[in-house]
Amino acid sequence: RLSNTTSSMEHIFTKDKVRILAPLVGGSDLSYRLLCRKYGAQITYTEMCIAEYFLNKEGKKLKQYVFEFDPTDRPLILQLAGNTAEPIIELANHPMFEGKIDAVDLNCGCPQGFALEKGYGSALLRDADKLVSMCEQIAKGIKYPLSVKMRLHENLETTIKIMERLKAVGVASFTVHVRYYWQKGEKRGIADWECLKKIKEHFKDTIIIGNGDAYNYADANRMIAETLVDGAMSGYGALLNPTAFTEEVIPLKTILIDYLSIARCHQNSFIDILRHVGWILKG
Repeated sequence: RLSNTTSSMEHIFTKDKVRILAPLVGGSDLSYRLLCRKYGAQITYTEMCIAEYFLNKEGKKLKQYVFEFDPTDRPLILQLAGNTAEPIIELANHPMFEGKIDAVDLNCGCPQGFALEKGYGSALLRDADKLVSMCEQIAKGIKYPLSVKMRLHENLETTIKIMERLKAVGVASFTVHVRYYWQKGEKRGIADWECLKKIKEHFKDTIIIGNGDAYNYADANRMIAETLVDGAMSGYGALLNPTAFTEEVIPLKTILIDYLSIARCHQNSFIDILRHVGWILKG
């Protein structure tokens, strides 16, 4: 059995590290993480990786994941998804991550149809008993602290009860996207910061990161001030605007030059680069 270090995340989420880049599917490659760090991001995540897809036990050609690291990209949290503990434990303990990551995060927030169908992401919240058992196994089986990124489930009271149970089995911190699984696309609505405030009031001694509508530097500051969370995570806003972590106004031309200068030094396909440039231009 591996040594369990899930009791503390305090060395990662410190008072001077409050600006956090979310795990972005198709967006959290090393080049973009480094770009966001250049503009003030202090903690980053890898993109969500479905552990069993990466391990590919059945030999099927599934989604390709590229893990690339840089010493300046720390603290870095590996985000994994799945509906059983074993593949997540196996992948989290893979030698390629040694000395490269600082914690492991279980995705309990992805609201997309494929995730709900397979029982990943926010679907895990539907069966609290299974989720608690799964997190207990993961916390005991990995050599990093375990965090959970989740959405609200059913109501505030139910969400808090699930979090209490997860904390009891070794989950060291939480990122709460204060929307429900059905709040996406045209039904996205506004993130419920009042719920976030109440969650943080309840978990005074637990690291709680807020997620939802922190589109820019001012939004993140306001989230922290109004809810007293330990950090603000920017997702979609940062995908369109990598300068969301600074109050400095940076010209679009400079952003594009900075991105391309970083991207040319790392593992990016032409399609990856085009996608990021498209998002930045859209923002």
